[in-house]
Amino acid sequence: MIDKKNVLLQAKHLKKYFKLSRKSYLYAVDDISFEIESGKTLGLVGESGCGKSTIGNVVMRLIPQTDGELLYKGKDIFKVDKNESFELRKKMQIIFQDPYSSLNPRKTILQILSEAFVIQKVCSRNEIKKNVLELCDIVQIPHNLLNHYPHELDGGMRQVVGIARALSLNPDFIVCDEPVSSLDVSVQARIINLLMDIQKKRKISYLFISHDLSVVRHISHRVAVMYLGKMVEIADTDDIFRNTMHPYSIALLSAVPTIEKFGENKTRILLQGDVPSPINPEHGCRFVKRCWMTGPKCHTSEEPPFKEVESGHYVACFYAEKARMLMNEYTKNRGKINND
Repeated sequence: MIDKKNVLLQAKHLKKYFKLSRKSYLYAVDDISFEIESGKTLGLVGESGCGKSTIGNVVMRLIPQTDGELLYKGKDIFKVDKNESFELRKKMQIIFQDPYSSLNPRKTILQILSEAFVIQKVCSRNEIKKNVLELCDIVQIPHNLLNHYPHELDGGMRQVVGIARALSLNPDFIVCDEPVSSLDVSVQARIINLLMDIQKKRKISYLFISHDLSVVRHISHRVAVMYLGKMVEIADTDDIFRNTMHPYSIALLSAVPTIEKFGENKTRILLQGDVPSPINPEHGCRFVKRCWMTGPKCHTSEEPPFKEVESGHYVACFYAEKARMLMNEYTKNRGKINND
């Protein structure tokens, strides 16, 4: 449940269309709304190509939005002037997916971590080295690595450098764009725990983008599920895992690996067909051609409204109640589901 008084970032009807030709558009993000509280994490999940990273790039203004508002502490950051935008850069940062390509290979770790202090002029040149060392202590980067180059570090330590860079200006909000997807499981755990510790100490808000539901469940306070540029479900983390109400979300949860007793087999919900093209999509529900529990209303041109069906739980499905009943049956029967 969202505390409206504690909201740090709010997206309203966010859209990002890429023009391909005179009459053709790629609908990467199509009318997305969400809220992130101060000191909390919103996990954003979905298949590759659904628009997760595009949202992160639009929020950070790395690419311009097509339409919509993005309110940071009540102010639309798409409408601020150049000076205000420069100040906002200090408060909103991003951790990229690939720690190797996001770090300048020609600069040492010391130079990389010093950049933000130099550009933003938040301290004198004599204080930069001291601030960098303090930053290293926070994220546990050994001081003897400061004169090394990114290629001399392993993937996990490169990502820690990326986290340190994002923290250098003491931001209020960070976009984490699949920060652990390219790392080993043991290294993933270290990075996730580091992000959670930093959040507790500094009250930072995260937009955590990932395709790994296990990771998202561990770090997020709320979870949003995307499909083909649309938000299909959003709720508190415990609620979305125990009270799932969208067929696509249920299918995603059925694919999460679990440890079963000998002789027990978990039934996975296999989605048929390929993901439809986001280029000029048809009207109506975008999931209908792959949905495993469609009804008569699904095959019309009417789009299911994204509405609040329970307190803090939003779903875009005509048959959300039926999906919840099937999810409960699925849970009780240890992964068996019957949709006759």
